Amino acid sequence: MSIPVKSWVRIQIDKTIIAFTYMDRVAGFSAKGDFVSSSPNSKEIENVVNSPTLTVRLSPPGACQVEILPTEEIQKYGLPEKPGWYIEFFEPFETDPVWRHDPNLIGRFHPEYPDDLQVLVHDGGPRISEIPPEVIWATIVSTGQGYYTAIARNQPFQIKSISQGEEFKFVITKNAKYPFLVTDKYLEEKKKWKIIACEKCGMEELFDAPSTLISRIFPNLPKDSALNTFTSFCPMCGGVQLIVNRDAKNENTT
Repeated sequence: MSIPVKSWVRIQIDKTIIAFTYMDRVAGFSAKGDFVSSSPNSKEIENVVNSPTLTVRLSPPGACQVEILPTEEIQKYGLPEKPGWYIEFFEPFETDPVWRHDPNLIGRFHPEYPDDLQVLVHDGGPRISEIPPEVIWATIVSTGQGYYTAIARNQPFQIKSISQGEEFKFVITKNAKYPFLVTDKYLEEKKKWKIIACEKCGMEELFDAPSTLISRIFPNLPKDSALNTFTSFCPMCGGVQLIVNRDAKNENTT
């Protein structure tokens, strides 16, 4: 089960911890709380809510056992919807993130978690990987020049490039059904290449860095050769995309 941000949880690390989850813009998905006994008394609950001494980093997951605290326990202990420390120190920085106003993302967010959306993750396009892409839930934590950074909220079934709790980058285009994962290598190389839209679906992005595709498509290409133009299969529909070197003077299509 994916643990949502801003929820009360029970954590097992030798002893039991009751904590509140939140997104630390530097450290990532975290929880703050305190140790409690098997039947927490009022003093223990007061410490959890008002003066927690423990911070647990939940990204990446797996270091500890985490479960959502049942509603009946939340009511029994009188836990607030949001503790005071969260409202004072963290909520002011979540006022109105820019991504909530991206026209390509509006309507994609979870109704209860306004920074969570579904993203297509992959191990590469059809030239690189035979494993099909998968859709997972992710929480946006920051934005960059032409991309967003998010944290994977659930574990993909087969994809190996990303795991639950890890940060990754994604982009969104008007012709794509879902936002999709991109690598730093792709974002850097994209500056030097122009991707002509797929003839079938209009996709104007790739899943793989052009140099990765060139190595796979042309394994015998001499190292000192300059490939100005080539074609590849669209990662979304299998159509044809044309990739052109922006600095090329004489474009030879291969």
